[in-house]
Amino acid sequence: LAWFLDGTLSAAAKGELGIDTATPFRYRTVDMFNDDRNELELDYGRDPLRSESPGLPVRTDPDGVRDQKAGVPEKIKPEDRVGTTDPITALAVLNGLALDPRGEQRANSEEPPACGGRSQIYDGKRRYDLELATATRKTLSKSRFNLHEGAAWNCAFVLRRVGGFRKKDEVYDDHLQSGSVWFARPRPDLPISIVRIDTDSALDAVRIHLQAVETGAREITLPE
Repeated sequence: LAWFLDGTLSAAAKGELGIDTATPFRYRTVDMFNDDRNELELDYGRDPLRSESPGLPVRTDPDGVRDQKAGVPEKIKPEDRVGTTDPITALAVLNGLALDPRGEQRANSEEPPACGGRSQIYDGKRRYDLELATATRKTLSKSRFNLHEGAAWNCAFVLRRVGGFRKKDEVYDDHLQSGSVWFARPRPDLPISIVRIDTDSALDAVRIHLQAVETGAREITLPE
């Protein structure tokens, strides 16, 4: 596909970590696809450095503002955005960055990831629920299809589409998409984190690998 398609997606979120939760303040993405640049920003109205009052996530990027002024109806109903979070904040909780009752990040413990439960996600265009099953411990072997080697926790997930998807994307029964998330220590001195994601797509099966870790401006080298 890289011969025909060229694209990158960068995403960032600002929020606050709590006990087993994360509260989003702002979420922003910039994607480049074949020289076409698109930006999207969500404001949750909770940032203590801003004056907005708390409310539903609202798009504040130019396209979102133009749509609001033109009276273009949103594809996602306001009631479907209540209680939602952005993908990065949901990933932070899943990745163990939220705190345990002692105020420590769960990823630093030896406990399995908290994979049960459901996350309601809205990324500014699409609305979906991510449901995860209990983690099971397995051992991964390194190959050309797998970069991580050693013990890992596997969490199966189901993605339920609520709205905002193109018709041609809705090729799954009952708007379901399934897969699994693998957790492990990328290196013995690093906290438990997501090292692999397996899922399906409209084109084929997709496998995403963790290739590098950065803390601040420093990139941490992972085993070859």
